[in-house]
Amino acid sequence: MRERRRLDAATANWLLLITLATYLAGSAVGARLIDNFALQILVVQMCVLAPTIVFCLFLQPKGERLATIRDDLCIRPVKISTVLLVAVTMLFLSPLLTFVNLLSQLLSNYVAAESIVEEISGSPFWVAFAVIAVLPAVTEEFVYRGMLFGGYRKRSILMGAIVSGLVFGLMHGNLNQLMYAFVMGVVFALIDEITGSTVSSMVMHLLVNGTSVVLVYLMADMQNRPGKIGEMMAEAAQETEKVGWADLGPFAVLAAIGTFVAYKLMKVLALRCGTSEKMREELHKPDRLTALRELITAPLVVTVAILAALIVVVEIWG
Repeated sequence: MRERRRLDAATANWLLLITLATYLAGSAVGARLIDNFALQILVVQMCVLAPTIVFCLFLQPKGERLATIRDDLCIRPVKISTVLLVAVTMLFLSPLLTFVNLLSQLLSNYVAAESIVEEISGSPFWVAFAVIAVLPAVTEEFVYRGMLFGGYRKRSILMGAIVSGLVFGLMHGNLNQLMYAFVMGVVFALIDEITGSTVSSMVMHLLVNGTSVVLVYLMADMQNRPGKIGEMMAEAAQETEKVGWADLGPFAVLAAIGTFVAYKLMKVLALRCGTSEKMREELHKPDRLTALRELITAPLVVTVAILAALIVVVEIWG
């Protein structure tokens, strides 16, 4: 009987490098052969997911496949009350993501939101919601929190959350998304550890992307309306684009308040899920640098170097 290949940091990093290769291949094929933006996203997401699926279905003994998904990737059901509390936590984290997004736009030459809005504006709402909100919430969480963090967490939960969050941010391919996706990635990993299920971060990811899609279509609808309402919405959109360094103060205050409340809610989650003591011990572990060194293997270094180079290219010529 074939021996089960356990998911650890080294295996996760090799899968990550392969994932980068399939992602780049899927992006190239999609850009050259597919004109429809939704289909391009679908192809890319399937390419990102493919290495993790192969690991689960073909590199595991037949009787161990469900155990790999359940134990290594932490794909387990969660209570409705937990899902609701996770959703409320994400609501209070929204000001932090808004602040980091605005800050990143001031530092970046490429604003991802503008490019995405242009691409999806001609698609029906349900198509945009499916490919930008639902699909990434499943595939990316399965890969980055399930596979990648699933391998890292066995050595260090905190360092695993940080490193997997950084990779998640880098995979977005631009400085704008890198910054807030990094924050999202760290929080998502910690929430998954607290609740014991990657389903939790899938819910949070769906809320973040889904809210963005709804707002894009709502703003577009309001701006296209005749009369004062359309004019007011158009002016509001222009003012948002003009946010500068001096305007970040109120956003920073809201972000601080929201983050504090979210932190308290995460403690409540940990108590409800029975992981409070484990999380407390993790925050006080003394060997974090040792754990970090063990997480950083050659495939991870190569992956990060390639992604960083691509971001530099986007910032210069994007």
